[in-house]
Amino acid sequence: MKRALGLGFGLALTSSAFAGFVAGPAAGPFNSDGGDNNAANGIMSWGYAGAAFNTNQIVIDGDVTYGGTGSYRSELRVRVVGPGGGTATTGSFVSGTTWAGTIHVNAVVNLSGTITGGPGTWNFRFWESYDDPGVDAIWSNVTITVNDSLPPDTNQTIAVGALPSDGTLVSYAGDLRSAGLVDRYDFSLPYAVANINDYLNTRTSGGTTNFDTQLGLFDLSTGLCVATNDDGGVGLASNLTFGSNDPYNEDTPDGFDGASLAAGNYALLVGGYSTNFAIGQAIGDVVGGSATGNYTVSFNYVPEPASLVLLALGGLALIRRR
Repeated sequence: MKRALGLGFGLALTSSAFAGFVAGPAAGPFNSDGGDNNAANGIMSWGYAGAAFNTNQIVIDGDVTYGGTGSYRSELRVRVVGPGGGTATTGSFVSGTTWAGTIHVNAVVNLSGTITGGPGTWNFRFWESYDDPGVDAIWSNVTITVNDSLPPDTNQTIAVGALPSDGTLVSYAGDLRSAGLVDRYDFSLPYAVANINDYLNTRTSGGTTNFDTQLGLFDLSTGLCVATNDDGGVGLASNLTFGSNDPYNEDTPDGFDGASLAAGNYALLVGGYSTNFAIGQAIGDVVGGSATGNYTVSFNYVPEPASLVLLALGGLALIRRR
């Protein structure tokens, strides 16, 4: 059958920090003749000029006309071929058997593997898992969104370790792509925040525009929540501040979450808006909110100067005894 070729230029996705692009709409027709990688496959080609990324998922939207040869809807397939030759195919993404006339398809489809791709020509090959004789299904008015690889839809736990005691910035990039997720950052404070000029500040910033984050701080010696914040940062960002003379507090009053904080092990949880953080809550009872997006979480910590002075004096005494 005739091998249809669609040409175009891909629009990079700019609504978030995620990579990927939209190919189409392409009028077609694209015949799904032949099996996988058959020369008779209809091919939609699209140019992309954005940054490199990995993909394991597409969203396909288009019209499919029955060719009259016994094609089943469940047999429809699309193989994606990246500019570097990396390739993966869809499985079945429409249920059912034969149909009459034209149906509209819109489906989010995971690929059989991950493609590492970037700028260049991307090819989308239309085929069927069973090659009927004669004219198979014919695609038209096709738009394919190529998503970048999604992280696992699970709560992420990051071992931060002991925060540096000189106020050095410690930051991590986080990504809550699905509702209900919560990221956890386990860290320790070697010394208490207790005196003038001691502080601990942790906050979210950057990332997805208008992503409404929430913070919950949990004392791991008890497993209970000791502080929460929703919009204490800039805009819809969050900010927790302990101690005094905190140079990083934003829209929250200095030391708002406590004049002091004991040394020990803590977990900072980051969720989207409507996460059910509450003072005294057990860490295992946290349920993530509905807001999604990416963010940066930052820590700055200056502990009790008196403790550091005593530690230094103790070190001098040991040196003298030697």
